[in-house]
Amino acid sequence: MLLSGHDSKKYQAALRLKRQIAETPELFPDLNMSEDRLSSNREIDEFGEMATKCVRLEQKRLTSEEVKMLIIEYQAGKTPIELSEKYGCHRITVGRILRRNGVEIRPPHYDKQVVEHQTPTSKFRARDKLDAAEVILMYAEMHTTKEIAQRFGVCSKVVIKCLRENGIKIRNRWDYAKK
Repeated sequence: MLLSGHDSKKYQAALRLKRQIAETPELFPDLNMSEDRLSSNREIDEFGEMATKCVRLEQKRLTSEEVKMLIIEYQAGKTPIELSEKYGCHRITVGRILRRNGVEIRPPHYDKQVVEHQTPTSKFRARDKLDAAEVILMYAEMHTTKEIAQRFGVCSKVVIKCLRENGIKIRNRWDYAKK
């Protein structure tokens, strides 16, 4: 197999990097692996070079103090993404740590709602904002679900659900008179 000039240079650079990792692992703290994992992860390739099957990073383990701080910061309003960047782990790991410690997880779009509206709303609180009689009256007066939702500060889907729960047939867009 012939390598072009660019491929050859890339291959040589990769070999130099592999040698440097093997000779001075302290320069690569993220690749800090135990000797038994290093030996099981390496083999001699067809060119007589040491080849790595795959590079495995050590899993980040948070101390109990870090877990406590993570929980406190989450409850103070930080997002899982912000916490994962701060503590050097994945956002899914942050969620697992929080669930494992019995912390109530916020809905995925909660943080966006707080930033946009400054009032967190869940689907239950949104339904509580609606006065079913007033919603039905406005809908009978040919207001759209979007207009009703804006009036109450909820999503139009919440209005539709309220109407359906009260036995009201939902109109399609052609049932409205042109404005």
